[in-house]
Amino acid sequence: MEKGKNNRKYINAGLIVGGVVIFFSFLYIGFNIWNDYKGQMIQQQKEQMLLTAKSIGEGMEANLPSYIYDLDYLCETQNEDFSSEAAWENVAVYVKVHELFVYDIVLEDNNLAFVRSTLGQGIKEVLSDSRIDEKTNLQLVALDNEEKYLAIKRKLAAGGYISILLDGKKYYQSIMANVPMGTNGYAVIKDSEGVILMYPTDDQLGLNVIEGRMELYPSADYSSLEKMIEKQREGKQGISEYYSYWWQKMDGPEGADGARVKKISAYVPAVIGDTFLIVSTVIDYDDFYVPIAEGYMKLVILFATATVLLILVLVYIGRLLIQRQRDTEKIEYLTGLTDVLEKMRKSEENIAHSQRLQIMGTMTGGIAHEFNNLLTPILGYADLLLLEMEGRVDEQEQVKEIQDAALKAKEIIHQLSSMSRKNMETVFRKLSVQEVMERSLKMVQSICSDNIQLVAEKVAENAYILGNRTQISQVLLNIVLNGIQAIGQNPGTIWIRSSLAKRTDFESEVWTEYLKIEIQDTGSGMSEEVIKQIFTPFFTTKQAGEGTGLGLALADQIIRSHKGRILVSSEEGVGSTFTIFLPLVSAAYIQEAQDARSGNEESIVIVDDNPKVLSMLEKNLTKIGITVFTTRTYTEAEKLLNEKTGIIILDQSIGGENGITFAMSLKGKYPELIKLIAVDVVDREVLEAKNQGLIDDYLEKPLSDVAILEKARSILNKY
Repeated sequence: MEKGKNNRKYINAGLIVGGVVIFFSFLYIGFNIWNDYKGQMIQQQKEQMLLTAKSIGEGMEANLPSYIYDLDYLCETQNEDFSSEAAWENVAVYVKVHELFVYDIVLEDNNLAFVRSTLGQGIKEVLSDSRIDEKTNLQLVALDNEEKYLAIKRKLAAGGYISILLDGKKYYQSIMANVPMGTNGYAVIKDSEGVILMYPTDDQLGLNVIEGRMELYPSADYSSLEKMIEKQREGKQGISEYYSYWWQKMDGPEGADGARVKKISAYVPAVIGDTFLIVSTVIDYDDFYVPIAEGYMKLVILFATATVLLILVLVYIGRLLIQRQRDTEKIEYLTGLTDVLEKMRKSEENIAHSQRLQIMGTMTGGIAHEFNNLLTPILGYADLLLLEMEGRVDEQEQVKEIQDAALKAKEIIHQLSSMSRKNMETVFRKLSVQEVMERSLKMVQSICSDNIQLVAEKVAENAYILGNRTQISQVLLNIVLNGIQAIGQNPGTIWIRSSLAKRTDFESEVWTEYLKIEIQDTGSGMSEEVIKQIFTPFFTTKQAGEGTGLGLALADQIIRSHKGRILVSSEEGVGSTFTIFLPLVSAAYIQEAQDARSGNEESIVIVDDNPKVLSMLEKNLTKIGITVFTTRTYTEAEKLLNEKTGIIILDQSIGGENGITFAMSLKGKYPELIKLIAVDVVDREVLEAKNQGLIDDYLEKPLSDVAILEKARSILNKY
């Protein structure tokens, strides 16, 4: 009996220790999950804010120049003379036609004194002034009636000034109408000096974000706000967390302490002529944090409930074990011992079975990862071998067998693993048009329902494009899926036609021929208003929860990255046609580039932090007779340079170091060296470096051997 009491003490102690361990384990796991969850959710929201700011900026870059063109047209039609009544009749007609955003047109003399306007209001004060070009300025002005408007002002050749006044409130409301910004979110437009041009409330218009507010609220802390504004004034884009204030609450009983708040801002420059506007979307940090915390608290409550239940179950099981032990001691010790041993054996078998399942899952993930690593070079080198074996049909068929087998293995691996896809490589490959279309059509056929007939036409066999096979297939799938949804349950047809076309008016002289893909459906069609917005991120005509509005926006982005375009025509009740243009790679051009480099001992040095990019460029350029050296750091690049180095291609930024700064250091050492910067987005710094001769030119990513050779040839032709 004494032994039984001791056993019960051990069981009770074990239950208490186990409960404490389980509690703190859940607490530790929950804390880590919370940090990861919070970080991922906030990062996603920040990226969405930056995308929204870019969308607003692109809209302003497209819309504001139209009013500059209107002003030029008015001046041209009136020979820059607005002194006659006939001229003002034309001005009044223009204001009436464009009354949605155009408030008035004002004429001033050389001394900026009011001469005339359609509404009789003159400009009382200029709050912001930005130079667009030699004759035109963008201003924020206050009129005699104290109202504030955006003014596009032009100096007249005959003397005086004429200004188109834009209603900034209406324009602001129009760009913010479809932008979700949370409870307290808003967008603000400033000039390059930080003067507010558009804001949710009128009291902030014309204020300098820092100096103006310091005068109004000297007690406020502007340190973190100043750092962010400094980046914005430099024309940079980014996302910042900072401390600011709800300015309308500054005069409240609590003053600055009650109005202080943490905010998040995503900002981009919108280039207008010689100046730029700062477009920033701002949201209260609590709009991010509070919903995330509330959602997570629900999970915490759920886990806490599960933990309590688990502890209660353990306590109950413990009591059962104690009771069983007591009964066993009273009846028969050996019988009880046999029962306990049998249960222990079954429990160990269950644990062992669970462990085997866990090990199998881990092994499956590891095998899938390793096989993907093995399949990557197999597919890459198979593509290179196909390029080398043009015209050798038998050998090409053998390589295609290798390629097909690798692709089938890749599909099997995808079925074994649900791991997220890695980022796409920035190097495009030479792809067979026939192969790309055949693979895409197979995927498209798989998503077509029985009520839809798919009709496809193939293109010539010996046609190639530079691109990414997965991305192009994704574009075709997105467009066909839209056609299927437009047809609905009714019988319909989707045609996919592909042909070769000559150069269009939207691309440079690098390519002379294009692949033209037409996707036509017999769906419900679209109105003109819908067509204008279908490539806008988050725009959708579907019911809430049925679409994100990102499919066509992503398709347009992918095609533009391939230096192509998507055109749309549609008629309501008849259907829609999407026409895709992709540049073809000319075999004659590749041969010309190879002949031009033959016998030349000059080499190319390429610097990039992505080893796959370096490997692919090195192989492609080496195949056409060019000596290539690659490295992942600027320091190693300098060691590779010598008198025979003709071109160096630098990634814009590696490990916090700047490629333009490194290019400057090479200018004196290697004056004949052609220096090219590879960029994701062409920014002001790159353009200034080119204009100042610090670099010879820039290359837009994704890189390709064709683009490198073309850029080098264009630079050499200048000399």
